[in-house]
Amino acid sequence: MNIFKTNIIKLNAFFLPMIFLFSSVLFTTCKEEQHEPTLPFSYNVSVLLNTKILDFQLRKIDYYLDVAVIKGSKTMDSIGEYSDLPDSVFKFKDYYFNNKLVHFQINKIEYLDTIPEKTFYTALLIDQSANGNSYELRDPYNYRYENINAFLKNLSGQGHVILSACARNGELANNVLTIYGDKFISHWNKEIATNLLALTHQTGGTSSINDGLYGMVDFMAKNAPDSNRSVTVVLINKDDGKSIHSIEQIKSLAVDNHIRINFIFLSYNINFIDFRSFTGLAEASGGFCELGGIWELSSSFFMMNKLLKRDLFFYRIHTTLTIESPQYFNPNYMDVLKTVYDTNSKYDNYLYFVLEKP
Repeated sequence: MNIFKTNIIKLNAFFLPMIFLFSSVLFTTCKEEQHEPTLPFSYNVSVLLNTKILDFQLRKIDYYLDVAVIKGSKTMDSIGEYSDLPDSVFKFKDYYFNNKLVHFQINKIEYLDTIPEKTFYTALLIDQSANGNSYELRDPYNYRYENINAFLKNLSGQGHVILSACARNGELANNVLTIYGDKFISHWNKEIATNLLALTHQTGGTSSINDGLYGMVDFMAKNAPDSNRSVTVVLINKDDGKSIHSIEQIKSLAVDNHIRINFIFLSYNINFIDFRSFTGLAEASGGFCELGGIWELSSSFFMMNKLLKRDLFFYRIHTTLTIESPQYFNPNYMDVLKTVYDTNSKYDNYLYFVLEKP
């Protein structure tokens, strides 16, 4: 892991000699990008479902993370949630800054069940941009089509989906945001599969994710029933800075209209994705996040119906984070949870999480 303990503001000597710790993770990447997949695609996938602050003080934060862990497999009938992982698989990384210790203490881990929703309404929003990061590099064999199509084929009346895509000055039919059709589908059909396949040849331009996401949240607010509705984003790049809508505007619109925002991050690299903003957006709206190469996340697409219905078991990881004086935490602190399954680090999962002071 290439982590640099930065994001620090030193106060003027005229004031108290404290250090404002924004994050332990202003870094390039928490895991090296894999440009070509290794067969078979049977990676386990960890999914951040929820972050809850219990107590937020200057130098101590009590919180828990709700994390589902999906078994890696190549077939639908053998995929499910892990129920017997030892506590030791979940790891936070202690570190020193200016010879002062930042320490994570896992207090307990519970294995819990959710109360599932009967159905869901979601808008799939696929970032089609190619500025900085690109599908030619991250997904040269177009596995995103196969994975998303697998989710749609398993839909079978369990929920309702509409397809959309975003990019600025790219190859899409409509600049900034394209919505395919005006009705939700509850079963796979040839039309949505055709549109999805066409998107594999329509990449380019810069990312309009802020405007595209705002547009789809607004679409869901106006067109989906007010019950378990969400926007599920497949994201490869951060916004190009030309969007007219801010993260705060997206958050307000989503929270006010009870719309969850879920993120499937297809890069580990913060040069490409604004993890702090988007992870915080998912947490604020009640959405989930997962992170990895598209082939590394294959198993989760087979479980997407259950994720969207919140019909799965998860681990609740109760943790205390402390920092030695004179440092103290920023009210919007970001770090990483690692899930380790064996001695081969290529199978490790990483999740960014944000601890925001209530």
